[in-house]
Amino acid sequence: MEEKWLTFREASQLIGKNPHYLSTLFRIHPEYFEGVEVKKIGATRTKVINKDQLEKVELQVKKIGALRKSEVFLRVKHKKNSLVQRLLTFYPKAENI
Repeated sequence: MEEKWLTFREASQLIGKNPHYLSTLFRIHPEYFEGVEVKKIGATRTKVINKDQLEKVELQVKKIGALRKSEVFLRVKHKKNSLVQRLLTFYPKAENI
């Protein structure tokens, strides 16, 4: 079976993202591409990715993104005098009337 290789631009458009999505993601978060074969070809060092491994990168982005969101939520939730805590305690509690 022949492997299908896509440029980062083609792969980004295939998953419905901005044409620069994967190249930016690769530059900023290379950890998302661990275990994924990325080749640099040609004089311009164009990056290509195997179509089958593109799904693996998408799962990594979703998994790590969810973990980061929960970390931020936990930090805000447990931080004393956080904005959320101050907003929640702004109004006095109603006493039993």
